[in-house]
Amino acid sequence: MSHLEIEKRYLCNGSKIITTLKKEQISYIITNIEQFYLKATKEETLRYRKDENRYIKNIKRGSGLVREELEVEVSKKEYKEAKAKNSAGVIKKKRYKFKLDGNLYELDIFKGKLEGLSIVEIEFQDIYQANNFKPTKLIESAIIKDITNEAIYSNGALSRSMKIPLREDSFLSLRELNFKELEKPKFDLYISDYEGANYAFKNSVERLLNSFAINIEQFLKNIEYKELKRANKALIRLKSLLLGHKSFMKNSSFDRILFNINSILLIFEEAITLQREFNTRLKNKANLAKAKQTKELKKLLEIAKKEKLARDKIVNSYKDEFLLNLKNSFDSIEFKSKIKKPFSYIKQKVLKKQSKSLKKELHKFNKIELYYNLLYFNNILHYFKEPPLKREFKELKKLIINGKSSKKLLKKIEEALNAY
Repeated sequence: MSHLEIEKRYLCNGSKIITTLKKEQISYIITNIEQFYLKATKEETLRYRKDENRYIKNIKRGSGLVREELEVEVSKKEYKEAKAKNSAGVIKKKRYKFKLDGNLYELDIFKGKLEGLSIVEIEFQDIYQANNFKPTKLIESAIIKDITNEAIYSNGALSRSMKIPLREDSFLSLRELNFKELEKPKFDLYISDYEGANYAFKNSVERLLNSFAINIEQFLKNIEYKELKRANKALIRLKSLLLGHKSFMKNSSFDRILFNINSILLIFEEAITLQREFNTRLKNKANLAKAKQTKELKKLLEIAKKEKLARDKIVNSYKDEFLLNLKNSFDSIEFKSKIKKPFSYIKQKVLKKQSKSLKKELHKFNKIELYYNLLYFNNILHYFKEPPLKREFKELKKLIINGKSSKKLLKKIEEALNAY
């Protein structure tokens, strides 16, 4: 006998919901599901599902919030015969069933080709209840978008494409940034979990290249070192992005861009270091005895000459169109097909790989190398909207300045990395 199914569906961050359920000690039931469709149109779907050891035939009519549903249990033999007729994909997913505020939630974590996709469904007794529903505060932050009326996210459509529908959210937010916001080298684009990771990467690169271009041009006009430091920071963040996504790029692309960035960073670091040394010595000069002041003045003139040469290198490099070369090398990036997956999927892969690599560096304890690797890791965390290891980074910086080592700090960093 058929009945009306009243259901809302949301794109979500599945791992975040599971973490919340465990943290709040909310009980849930897990089932492994396999399903396919012999018919999947807007008007009607014919679905077969294996739910653990049960085999179910399901017919749904209609679309959106309210649909007519007929469900009957069938034999294993009928299921296998129907599967042999299937010409589309077979969906595999893990389903978490749990109750919150009196509502039954069904969270689907997709596997195989659809890995990275999570959808949560909530069933209702009537339309009034559905229309007035808001996800509970406990999981509100994990909800991304209401997809109840979006056919491309229906299981029938997913079985035909076997691809996660990707978005281009950061492309829209990049166009909304004004000149003042672009000055600061930040990863402040809005990127949804279901944006294609390659779009997110390219738009973040474009945002940092714009910041770099604005600041380097202002530096060449005003010779203000705050602009050079901003341009330097934009390059360091570009390098972090590059290192984090190394496994998703073809080697020729990666090596060429890394070489270009390192070449520019060396020139910038030289000028910034000399300017910092000049300012520090100038500040302390007044506290020296008169005899020492003359000697210090000679040293200051020597540093000023070196700083002028370093600045000239920047000017000459800019004349050689290094910005254009850098932009062209990023435009010519060749990605491996894996990065065409959702941002949330790539995020898990990148953070896992980077944290593993950083743990190896902890045991070597080359402080300078560890400092830069932790800097790049923090930038990657920032890019993926995760809280960076700020306190650990500051403590490591102090150790390097004071020339000390600390097993306690290394343990603290290792514990923080275990979360990834």
